[in-house]
Amino acid sequence: MILLTPPFAWSNFPSMTPTSNEKPPQAPFPRTTTSPTQPGAYWYQPVGLLTAKLLEVRLTNGELTVWWADRDIAIVKLRGYWLGPILPSTGPVRR
Repeated sequence: MILLTPPFAWSNFPSMTPTSNEKPPQAPFPRTTTSPTQPGAYWYQPVGLLTAKLLEVRLTNGELTVWWADRDIAIVKLRGYWLGPILPSTGPVRR
């Protein structure tokens, strides 16, 4: 789990404008309060907190869950902001 320290803001993500000879990166993801509908990696920021966590959403016994406080928690019980799913890396950046 990765924690971002305050002040965390969704606008702090790097610029999505490519520089010379770079392929354009993925379009930025919209932040939403809608829970994930598929497994994958997501940024999650609980309501009222300034930190966000990178969580792995998994399918456990037919239900989408995350590992939280030493146990699986159904994502429908979490209230906050979601960003993702985050696509896997395509490898190191060539310079």
